[in-house]
Amino acid sequence: MTDANGEGVTLCLKVDTQLDMTKVRIALIASGIVVAGAVPAIAGADDMSAPTPPAASTPVPEGVDLAAAAAQEQMEPYVEQVEEIGKKHQGLAVTAVDHDTMTVTVRWKGQAPPELTDLASADHDVVTVKVLPAKYSQAEINVAAAAALDALGDAAYSAGGNSDSSGLVVDVPPAKAKASVAATLKADVQEELTTETPELVGIPVTFEEGTPVEGLGRFNSGTPRKGGAFMTRGDGTGSCTTGFTVLNSAGVGKILSAAHCDPLGDHSWVDGGNDRIASAANVTYHHEGIDSLLMDPDGGTIGRVYIGTWNGTSLLDVAKAGPTAVGEYLCTGGAISGDHCSLRVTQQSLTYDCPGRTSLRCTGAVAENTAHGAATHGDSGGPVYYFRPSDSRVGARGIISGGTGATVSCPSMFSANDRCYTRVVFPTIAGVLDYWNVTLETRG
Repeated sequence: MTDANGEGVTLCLKVDTQLDMTKVRIALIASGIVVAGAVPAIAGADDMSAPTPPAASTPVPEGVDLAAAAAQEQMEPYVEQVEEIGKKHQGLAVTAVDHDTMTVTVRWKGQAPPELTDLASADHDVVTVKVLPAKYSQAEINVAAAAALDALGDAAYSAGGNSDSSGLVVDVPPAKAKASVAATLKADVQEELTTETPELVGIPVTFEEGTPVEGLGRFNSGTPRKGGAFMTRGDGTGSCTTGFTVLNSAGVGKILSAAHCDPLGDHSWVDGGNDRIASAANVTYHHEGIDSLLMDPDGGTIGRVYIGTWNGTSLLDVAKAGPTAVGEYLCTGGAISGDHCSLRVTQQSLTYDCPGRTSLRCTGAVAENTAHGAATHGDSGGPVYYFRPSDSRVGARGIISGGTGATVSCPSMFSANDRCYTRVVFPTIAGVLDYWNVTLETRG
């Protein structure tokens, strides 16, 4: 968030080549896994034609690599299938994508379920799916991460699994990352696990220097309400960004943002023209687990999001929601600093102190761009998405919760030389939709 003067507030907060995708195979790489059966058909998976490039008049978020975006769109159905399998069976650890090799790699603890081995062994002409073993599932990593933060208190910022889900990585202040101190911290974590989750005692723990996750407008958006727009408290004490629009069971449009923008749900919200977005009575928040806010806005909603600079007017339609995979390239759409694209997903699940409610634990995925940044204060609540070259729409991935890591220079609403965090943390769109029991509003 930003205060009324634009100062940062810490809250208890290019298509040059065509993809050669012929005769690409599905392969299973998993020791001891017996392959049998047939894979269910995946919609669109056999269509090997390259996505149609966007028309010259179609706005494309700055920084988007269209070749990578096309590859990502081709792999998405497989990532979605893996995600669904993970909901039915225990053991999913990490799902990662590689745009260069068109590979989806799945790490799984224990014996992979038949649906996954079938998916990996079938002869399809789209991507390679690899299944590799994992020592710990994502669910176990999340439990261990929460225990680590409980044990270490102010000595830790956040925790999550390493790249192959064989251990825990905890971000701590520089002084705590020293070997002489880390040994004591490791003992503290193991002691907490002994008490709370003895089955996870002995999980390898690594400490890295880090920074806290800090809660992080387009200006006068008007109605119907859209994602990526500026929103400020009615009393002028702070600003954030609108997220994706959603529909409840009755088909009524709502709009998402971040809970820490309104920790107690007691503020009305207006846009840059001082037109009311929602009254305090129509704001509902939730902190624990997901940093998420739901508003019932005046003037209805539409399934579109702003792209471009903070004062831009370009809009793109929303196509669908989908799961996040390591290696994906995403964009953030904050109202203060505008779009940031080519952010690479580095973690599917990070546990951290909820901005605005540090006694509670939140989880989210992490994406970063060390060269151009990811978000600044006031971008909180904005959409996280990827651009789809096939139809020039966006695929929803999450809602901006906070920024962490180093900062780099970036232009914003308040300064041509503002500071943007290089890493953004965001609750995944699937988790947000599930919690509120809503569906993503789409258009086109």
